[in-house]
Amino acid sequence: CILGGILVLFALSSALAGYFLWQADRDQRDVTAEIEIRTGLANSSDFLRSARINMIQAGAASRIAEMEAMKRNIAQAESEIKQSQQGYRAYQNRPVKTPADEALDTELNQCFQAYITGMQPMMKYAKNGMFEAIINHESEQIRPLDNAYTDILNKAVKIRSTRANQLAELAHQRTSLGGMFMIGAFVLALVMTLITFMVL
Repeated sequence: CILGGILVLFALSSALAGYFLWQADRDQRDVTAEIEIRTGLANSSDFLRSARINMIQAGAASRIAEMEAMKRNIAQAESEIKQSQQGYRAYQNRPVKTPADEALDTELNQCFQAYITGMQPMMKYAKNGMFEAIINHESEQIRPLDNAYTDILNKAVKIRSTRANQLAELAHQRTSLGGMFMIGAFVLALVMTLITFMVL
């Protein structure tokens, strides 16, 4: 009877420890997903900035008749714009949305779409080798769009960073609890076994 009680207590403690460890593992996966979402959003801005540089370089290459370099720069810029859109879509499709980041969604989407739309004339100028037009458009039109998008993007990134930190802390706490219950189960089983032998 005593041995049965020991086994039951050990099983319950082990099950509870396993539950906390499972929860901790799930939280850790959520942290990883959260970091990927945040990185995709941050990269949406970085890729657009890199695309702007490539379009400027394409315009500069056209001035000295380096047509192959111009084509490479344009192709790279187009690829980076697509990568930016992919990163932004990953953020839009995030599985967990909080009231705080949802409140930013409308403005964030408007700023991103305005940025993408604003890049189109610059791409046209790059393909036509219009270096001065590229520089003027970048300075007068794109930089303000970049500033507006970066401002709202940083707010969204901060919210997701805070959530990732909270999840990481929760995972740590649950891992600690799981470990404590595992140790507790072992100690309890050991004590109960000693008591059993003493009684018998």
